[in-house]
Amino acid sequence: MKLRKILLAGVAAGAVAFTLASCNGLPKAYEKFQSDNKNFLEDETIYDNNLGSFYNVYKEARKENDDLNKRYAQMAIAEAKLLESGVMLPTSTQGGTYGVTKVAPHTVPFALWGNDEYRLYQMVVADKPLTKTVREALRTEWRAANIAGVAGAYVPAAKASLALAGYNTKDTYNAFYTTDPKTWDILATSRAADSEAIVNTVDGLLEYSPEGVQVNKLAENVTVSSDKKTYTFKIKEGVKWVKNDGSEYKELTAADFVAGFQHMLDSNKGLNYLVDGVIENVHEYLDGSADMDKVGVKAKDTYTVEYKLVDKTPYFLSMFGYGLFAPMNKDFYEEKGGKFGGDYDSSVETYKYGKDTTNILYCGPYRVTNATAKNKIVFSYNEKYHDAAKVNIKTINWTYNDGQDPTKPYTEFKAGTVDGATLNTSVLATSKTEKLAGDSETIFDKYALVSDTNATTFSNFMNIKRQTFINTDENARTAKTQKQVNATAEAMLNQNFRLAIDFAIDRKTYNAQSTGADVAEFSLRNTYTPYNFVTLTADTTVKINGTDKKFNAGTYYGEIIQAQLDADKCPIKAYDSTKGSGDGYDGWYNTTNAKAYLDKAIEDLKKLDIEVTKDKPIVLDFPTFTGSAIYANRGNAVKKSIEDTFGGLVMVNIVDCPTADDWYNVGYYTETGKEANYDMYDCSGWGPDYGDPSTYLDTFLPDGAGYMAKCIGLF
Repeated sequence: MKLRKILLAGVAAGAVAFTLASCNGLPKAYEKFQSDNKNFLEDETIYDNNLGSFYNVYKEARKENDDLNKRYAQMAIAEAKLLESGVMLPTSTQGGTYGVTKVAPHTVPFALWGNDEYRLYQMVVADKPLTKTVREALRTEWRAANIAGVAGAYVPAAKASLALAGYNTKDTYNAFYTTDPKTWDILATSRAADSEAIVNTVDGLLEYSPEGVQVNKLAENVTVSSDKKTYTFKIKEGVKWVKNDGSEYKELTAADFVAGFQHMLDSNKGLNYLVDGVIENVHEYLDGSADMDKVGVKAKDTYTVEYKLVDKTPYFLSMFGYGLFAPMNKDFYEEKGGKFGGDYDSSVETYKYGKDTTNILYCGPYRVTNATAKNKIVFSYNEKYHDAAKVNIKTINWTYNDGQDPTKPYTEFKAGTVDGATLNTSVLATSKTEKLAGDSETIFDKYALVSDTNATTFSNFMNIKRQTFINTDENARTAKTQKQVNATAEAMLNQNFRLAIDFAIDRKTYNAQSTGADVAEFSLRNTYTPYNFVTLTADTTVKINGTDKKFNAGTYYGEIIQAQLDADKCPIKAYDSTKGSGDGYDGWYNTTNAKAYLDKAIEDLKKLDIEVTKDKPIVLDFPTFTGSAIYANRGNAVKKSIEDTFGGLVMVNIVDCPTADDWYNVGYYTETGKEANYDMYDCSGWGPDYGDPSTYLDTFLPDGAGYMAKCIGLF
């Protein structure tokens, strides 16, 4: 699962997690509040009360494996119910901002899902910045290659086009990074911050090409049984595992995929939920009623691995773009203290696997030859790599950036230290006046182009069962009184209140603090699953509120979401038919709607003896990375938008997070809903793992199965 953090000043940032605890005398009083207040319920009850409508529709949609179009339509209806719950407000996606670069567009694997987009070995990097004219010409070439669907054609064409335009290419790529991997074990993480690095060290069976075509990688071929429940991979012979020093360890075999799969299940880091109910007997292994020899992953011989499914799963092969099927050598794992099944325990002192770059094996294009925390990560070419002919980049240099100086990427790009930079609001105006040496045009005029958006969705989450009020390092402390805590707790359990807040946030102004006003709408997103993530391929009829509704072939997923919202008379504009899109405009912000929903919420709260007035407002804690001017401005934009809309009936506390570490410790790196230290939080998002809407919607499953449910305070 690709748990995304929001981007800091054009680059990602993160921090080590802290267990959270309450403060200010709140624990004892809050326990009394919980015991006295019948509405402070168990997680399961709160989930049913607030997300039951979503789940009831969604669990039926998940069962539909025969008719893919009907499956998509039913999932869209379920997503409408999720949006109507108001527990999360989609805000934006990645991209849609001005940037400058030396990297030829789309010379990395392309897919809307999975981790392949982080595989950098085919990247084409020029020796000088690409003009916007050259970049747009390359984009046109890529679109043609993407439509043609012929793998392997675009990268050589891009190199040839750059040569004709007077560019040389280089075999080194330099960039900033802002989060050190917390593990180097690809099978024991759900965080993009880890995967961005690790995928460059290990290959998978299949991989998406830059043209968006899934191709064989460690697999020579794959065969699918007639009932579509058994997938058999013949793997390449002669692929070598190497150690960190580059020395050969052993040959990669089918047994490595079985060992890797078992370790992934044992590590219980979120990946296991993706295959629970998909691969035969995974559920039984996880609950302890079956051993690994019963699980549907088998090494049939030295070079053949077989996967048996519980039922046909239309999107199964698309899951191989993610790390959960990565291989792992059993002997090396056990040498590093690893054990399997009930004996697995990564907390013991003798367990070294994945703790650093010397305690993993490599079968990908790179070894990590330097990994100094908050300083540098260097990826060096693996001389024993099995697919050497495709490697364009021999060295990747990542230099640490704490995100506190939003001008740094731009400054270093001008100096030639890094190969790309976002033109955020701190440097956009400057780029329109400065020139690079020898140029007659400004940097903006000659090189700046709006970047493509992708399928990652960032959101603002509502904590509907807050139990934590300070980080253990004494930072991010609430300033609320006990009465304010109690009133907010009741308000956050109220759907009308949550929707009122969602409709009150001016997302364009919020986004403009980082992107600039000119492109502030480009990256706005109005749904959790992108409106065009899937499209109907045949006419499809489903029931909306009990009435048959036909959707024609070619209908976007987002159009079906909108049909359900309209039927429910919920004024979210998730898809705008006049624009033919669900992105690029604000379909939520509406002060009239916000006030109407707040009026309803106030009436509801009055029945619980909670009075909401300007003297007794509902107070929301909104942690903000105040160490960055851009993110401080974003936080204040949210505060102003809400307070202006409601005239003081709802107030927003900007909870001071001076460093990125403070901000991420509040929520992004928490493990459970109980640890979430906020009322609202905008520091996380989701990127899809495979090509089915369930990759998003599964994140809000109940009982701890939904990875993002913790963002709303549950499980």
